[in-house]
Amino acid sequence: MKYLFSFIVLLSSVLCIAQNSSAKLAGYWHATCVVEQAINDGVSFCKICPIAMNTNNEEIKVASVIFNFNNKKLTIISPTDKTTTDIQYTSQTNLLTFALQEIRYDFKLLVVEDAKKIILKNQDGQLIYLERKDFEPTN
Repeated sequence: MKYLFSFIVLLSSVLCIAQNSSAKLAGYWHATCVVEQAINDGVSFCKICPIAMNTNNEEIKVASVIFNFNNKKLTIISPTDKTTTDIQYTSQTNLLTFALQEIRYDFKLLVVEDAKKIILKNQDGQLIYLERKDFEPTN
């Protein structure tokens, strides 16, 4: 019984550390919008990631972007643009809020297996997968 209790306490400690460290957003993150197949052959994804159609306008390609969190600001770097906006992060609820082009975004931070990977989920269930990058992008 002692061993079981010790194991549970140790496991809880490890999970708490992982959750606290994953909430530290400062730095560069590779952001990939997750595409969900919708009804009637449509697709759904967060509009933060830019899209491109193929030449026949039949296939959508969702491009990844770079997120840079720095001092209550978020800079989103796409292949063609760079935008900076103010952010609000509430650590008690893991809620990240910001606005882009007059659209307000509210995301919950979801912990993955380590502090270098996070999933953002908005109220519509759209997901953005973030993976920490240890370098500064060139564009």
